[in-house]
Amino acid sequence: MTDKKQDTLSPELLGQLNMIQIRARRLARSSASGEYRSAFKGSGMEFDEVRAYQPGDDVRFIDWKVTARMNEPFIKQHREERQMTVILVVDVSGSLDYAGHGQSKRKMAAEIAASIAYLAIGTGDRVGLLLVSREVESYIPPSRGRGHIWRLIRTILCHPPQHKETHLKSAVDFLGRVQRRRASIFVISDLPNSQREAITRFPKQHDVTVLRVFDRHEESMPDVGLIRLHDLESGHAVLLDTSTAKIVNHHPREGGDPFIDQIDVPTDGTVLTPLLKLFAQHQHRHVRGNYGSR
Repeated sequence: MTDKKQDTLSPELLGQLNMIQIRARRLARSSASGEYRSAFKGSGMEFDEVRAYQPGDDVRFIDWKVTARMNEPFIKQHREERQMTVILVVDVSGSLDYAGHGQSKRKMAAEIAASIAYLAIGTGDRVGLLLVSREVESYIPPSRGRGHIWRLIRTILCHPPQHKETHLKSAVDFLGRVQRRRASIFVISDLPNSQREAITRFPKQHDVTVLRVFDRHEESMPDVGLIRLHDLESGHAVLLDTSTAKIVNHHPREGGDPFIDQIDVPTDGTVLTPLLKLFAQHQHRHVRGNYGSR
């Protein structure tokens, strides 16, 4: 699938786009497709058709208007509403440019987004994209088709962020205005501790899942004493005590929501294993009936 603006891309970037799309398509043909379908069902039942009443049918489903008109009983038939709306909320703040132990977190975020998009569209779901840093930077409304997926991947990799800070509440507020009907929202971010509370603020009707992208190099620093690091978001120097792997002049806030599934995705691994784990976790929670009010 090509894009009208491909000729503006460098060969390196075009190669990255093609590789991400190939990997995502391959994943969509794997067992992940069935697992996605099982874990993320539609939001209920929708009317399909009416048919003549047969002995044993539930009388609660009699269509009384058609019955009166035809002078014989007719039943309303329903089918499971399979199609959903999927919104990919992708963090494009400065910290996503970090690449230490594997590919950059931004590239991994694009691959995760592409994989979920292919899985969703393969089951008839519509997929939209929202890029967020300190504010909402880009929004592509939900749609279908492989050309649409190419546009999503290209936007994630090529969009020049206007801000380096992370402020996920901007995405929460924006979707609260434009996405009134129920949707499955996938938040793809390295999720600083300061942003965890914002995740819980999505409107209650939405099904929210978090995929935290991380680089192992950030979490396994060698013990060399105190070192000064450059914060990719604030631009400030940060003092790190490598003996405890704690930033001494930064105080993260803990937070979370037991009703929101989260999975960690390392930049040096594959997308398949974390996604399968996430789908199993999500399905288990759904079966247990834990999707009450948040």
